[in-house]
Amino acid sequence: DGKNKWHSCGGSLIAPDLVLSAAHCVPMAKMVRIGGPHTSGRREMIAISAVVPHPRFSKRTYESDFVIFKLAQSSTYPPILLDGGLVIDGEKGTWREKLELFDDDDPYRKFTVMGYGATNFTAAKGSSVMLQTNVTYVPRDDCKSKYPARVILPSMLCAFTPQSDACQGDSGGPLIYRNTEFSGSEGPIVDVQVGVVSWGVEC
Repeated sequence: DGKNKWHSCGGSLIAPDLVLSAAHCVPMAKMVRIGGPHTSGRREMIAISAVVPHPRFSKRTYESDFVIFKLAQSSTYPPILLDGGLVIDGEKGTWREKLELFDDDDPYRKFTVMGYGATNFTAAKGSSVMLQTNVTYVPRDDCKSKYPARVILPSMLCAFTPQSDACQGDSGGPLIYRNTEFSGSEGPIVDVQVGVVSWGVEC
């Protein structure tokens, strides 16, 4: 919010002047805060100059719950790497398209979510420190069984871990895969964003 500057959603810097977030966060977004793991630490406060939601976003089903925020000025922080696709058996596809091919314990099914959201469903406000937790991909049929009242669309990816999950205020934050493939086996771990936190039932 441009006046009171409270935290409402997460997001990720994908270019010096572009932030990827969840489209359902648009009504609350006026500025973005980019910076370190503490809300009171060094950070950049940059106004949003343009909003570009996904053309297929649905407020009813949360289909294609993505938005790009154009910033009024460029950030000095480095952008995150977006999913460029996996090549398996000579065929390229995104994580979402290939996940069903992996075994339950395959590392490709392990992801990380992070944000300043609440730490439990009844919390009145979010965390002052950026938190993160690991979540595991849930096959589509299992996800449909877990959320029978919701429509699980092909564009959606389900992931959770019992007792540890994203919560209110984490919407729009990144779902990332941590790996060394993009920098070589001896290189540093590289975070690759493969999705955006959209919705859940409690947390």
